[in-house]
Amino acid sequence: MINLGKENEQIEYKKSTGELDDAMKSISAILNKHGKGKILFGVKPNGDVIGQQISESTLRDISRKISEDIKPVIYPSIYEIENMPGVIEVDFIGNDKPYSAKGRFYIRVYDEDKSIDIKELLNIINHSDSSNSLWEKLESDEDIADVDELLLRSYIKKANKCGRIKEEYDNKESVLRKLGLITNNKLNNAGKLLFSKNKPLTLKLAVFKTDEKLSFIDINRFEGNIFELNKKGQEYIKEHINYSAVIEGSKRIEKPEIPEEVIRESVLNSLCHSSFDTTINNEIYITPTKVVIFNPGTFPSGYEPKDFAYNGVESILRNPLISKILYYSNDIDSWATGFRRIFNLCEKENVKYSYIKKNQGFEMCFFRANTNEKTSDENIIIESIKNDGSITTTELSNLLGKSRKTIQNIINNLKEQGKIERIGSNKTGYWKIKE
Repeated sequence: MINLGKENEQIEYKKSTGELDDAMKSISAILNKHGKGKILFGVKPNGDVIGQQISESTLRDISRKISEDIKPVIYPSIYEIENMPGVIEVDFIGNDKPYSAKGRFYIRVYDEDKSIDIKELLNIINHSDSSNSLWEKLESDEDIADVDELLLRSYIKKANKCGRIKEEYDNKESVLRKLGLITNNKLNNAGKLLFSKNKPLTLKLAVFKTDEKLSFIDINRFEGNIFELNKKGQEYIKEHINYSAVIEGSKRIEKPEIPEEVIRESVLNSLCHSSFDTTINNEIYITPTKVVIFNPGTFPSGYEPKDFAYNGVESILRNPLISKILYYSNDIDSWATGFRRIFNLCEKENVKYSYIKKNQGFEMCFFRANTNEKTSDENIIIESIKNDGSITTTELSNLLGKSRKTIQNIINNLKEQGKIERIGSNKTGYWKIKE
């Protein structure tokens, strides 16, 4: 008979899935003590492997039980162990302590699950920093060969240029080891999310016709690593907001309604503080009145963004290793200053903002400028087309005193709303009002 050794503070054995309720207590207890662990069904408490009957629904029943009983929600790996018929392993990890099982809290003491009293529970809450530092360093399912080497070379060159990394690029493995992105000869989770060429993350993007988000003008899903999502997110916002023409010195400059630095800081900040060990994606959506940037990752309990911006509260990094890598390349100027720069720039440029701390993430909202003026601009464009269907974008730009890019955005909105249509080519055609 196979014996797996003794139980400990991170491993619990159960003879069968008939002990699911007790297994939930063990998951809560182990998470509250260590942040990760495993349960094996089909094994006696002394480590003897006995197996159990496994039906088509057994693994699904375990998954459903964990989803219903363990809060906050976790997403474990559940599988039957090869070469051990009838043995199920459940691997779990969580960084949002404290965890409860059916509303009660437990802590692991050697191989036992002890109920937590209110004093100990408050201690866990006060010392929980919502950090993913443990998860970041776990080995992923990808190898060094899965790294985008051009991206890695470009990153090191950028980090060299800003003086935060002195060593120049030699080879992939050496660089990744020096950055702390390899665990057990595989990419760890941080390394995978930063430099994988296999598109490990998804960013949901949308532009809606109305604030009610009932219908959309554009909707998209972009897949990539953190650097690619950061670039795409910024480009998407810049592409779908309005610009006005301003004169600085002798130059005509197109000024966005939301400062580019605010966009840069907000998109990057959302990625740095995401909880990547969930099935929820980062999102950016745009309506006629606002731009919203959402990331999965609960905000630190008891704090507000302005505490980190102005009140001297030390930054609580959800992904410290990822943040460190982005700091080396100067993508993050310095830790804990992102909110301060965003708020200061918004106040300087008179951009209104708000934020919402949600149960499953954090949402930053920027209110768009000149919403009423835009509606007026639409009316002027419609009237101008009624008078002259051959009017050009340049002529409309001069008429309204807006940039050509802003005029084109308004025209696109009018087309999507079914108010105007283009007859013929862009060069020789004309505009028609649709009744």
